[in-house]
Amino acid sequence: MDIQSVQAELVTELREWCEGEFLDEETALFALAPRGHEVAEIEETLGTVKAFGRVRVRGRKFNTKLNRLSVLCETREKLDPTKIPPDVKHPTTEDSWPVIIVGERTALGDAVKTPLKSLLDASASNDSAEYGHSGCWICCRKLRSLLVKIAAIVA
Repeated sequence: MDIQSVQAELVTELREWCEGEFLDEETALFALAPRGHEVAEIEETLGTVKAFGRVRVRGRKFNTKLNRLSVLCETREKLDPTKIPPDVKHPTTEDSWPVIIVGERTALGDAVKTPLKSLLDASASNDSAEYGHSGCWICCRKLRSLLVKIAAIVA
């Protein structure tokens, strides 16, 4: 099952779990990790994201719909939704772990138009003659993919 199709359910589950554990929703997140990862490894992997700061696992349970562990985590500081990536890569296996938060997130924040955002916006067009690739959709797709990855790291 696709994460996007159950996103609203996961946010609701996160809210309910936060209430049951007496956690502030603004400092809580769900990580959807594959089976077999211990608490220390989960905390270490999530700790690679600067926007999270120190992460502490508060609970785990298996999600049969997604065939993954739903891991409830708490951070010391409030999470800024504009700086939270949609997923985290495990440093060794390169597996993608989706991250669910309660607040709405935007890719780069709409308030500031950074040079990176300008490039990202320009790469969204397949006809971007600005880069000398008029009609070259493969190059533009690769460029956009790279820019999205960079934006997630920078944010």
